[in-house]
Amino acid sequence: MGAFDKTICDCCVCPMECVLKQLEELSIPLVNIIDSSLMDNISNATIQAVEDFVLFTNNGNVPIHSIFSVGFDSASDPLTLKQPKNDKKGKCACIEDPATNMLKNMIGSFAVISNTIAGTVSRVGEGILILENAADSLGGVYDFAVVSTCLVGIVDQDLRWESRSNDPSN
Repeated sequence: MGAFDKTICDCCVCPMECVLKQLEELSIPLVNIIDSSLMDNISNATIQAVEDFVLFTNNGNVPIHSIFSVGFDSASDPLTLKQPKNDKKGKCACIEDPATNMLKNMIGSFAVISNTIAGTVSRVGEGILILENAADSLGGVYDFAVVSTCLVGIVDQDLRWESRSNDPSN
């Protein structure tokens, strides 16, 4: 799973790097990578390497700190997540922990995250949210999406998204 030490990176960057390394080891192609500006994405990418907090793909490279979400298809969720911890101080306590706590209470529910990606909240780990049956605002639909909880903005339960993500024509 990788080491999570008490650094500024352990809230979200280290967990996302661990997820990406697992996807790399399993040779699971990425359907869509959306960056934290919510403006750019990389579609249909094959992971070439995950090193020094950078994701290298055949369609471009992305610093892991700027990854908002990664969508992929798989018969089942293959990922191991580190259990959330509740820090008493630091960046995690004020940014990641509140989002994680809110999303843990939504497991099994449909959610729209930052008006960019939607799906059923499946699991929440340290710095990571996993959505099942996900769809994004760019038209991508995939089995699973991994979302950085440090970058979560508005969380909504707009069911218009749910019907869209279940409709293969969208």
